[in-house]
Amino acid sequence: TIPGSIFPNKPSRLATRDYKTGKLTLNVGALAGRRNVGAGVSNESYTLTEEPGKKVKVEATFAGTDYSETYNGVESIAGDFGSGKDMLTLDDEFALPVDVKGGAGVDTLIVNNTTMPSGKLTKDTVGTITYKKFSTLNIVLGNIDNTFTIASTAKGTMTKIKTGGGNDTVYVQGTGGPTTVDTGQTGGGTVTIGTNLDKIKG
Repeated sequence: TIPGSIFPNKPSRLATRDYKTGKLTLNVGALAGRRNVGAGVSNESYTLTEEPGKKVKVEATFAGTDYSETYNGVESIAGDFGSGKDMLTLDDEFALPVDVKGGAGVDTLIVNNTTMPSGKLTKDTVGTITYKKFSTLNIVLGNIDNTFTIASTAKGTMTKIKTGGGNDTVYVQGTGGPTTVDTGQTGGGTVTIGTNLDKIKG
């Protein structure tokens, strides 16, 4: 019998791409066993960055080791984190459709919208990003003049909007859960609440 210890460890596999549809599924939650690393970790933390040419960089850290993989030919992204205290960070504007779910734990979704001058949140959708069952949604705007509209927010999710260093305007048309807007960065900002256009300047 050849001992298994003489064979090298299997390479990490943070996600799986369907070669027919281009759908990239994150190996998290019930699919954690597929990634060959951190299979027993329930508190998962992933960072995704969309790159030109339908490429997506996926990063994660398990047991103090950083892993980074880039997937080509991606048409959409999906992930179901399940239980645990999970965090998903989406860096910069995503043009690809993203459909992600948190779970029973305290889960956080961070959307770094740092390069686009405008954006909109409608209940459980930010641009092309659809999310469910996240305890907290953090949207971070960049150091440019931003205009961001909150049409509504998801019930059961703490929504936090943080503006950058530009002269920003945030329109709050409605909320379904606790919502805060932080305009404390240099450059100030204006928050317009409701259809009567009441303004709060920061």
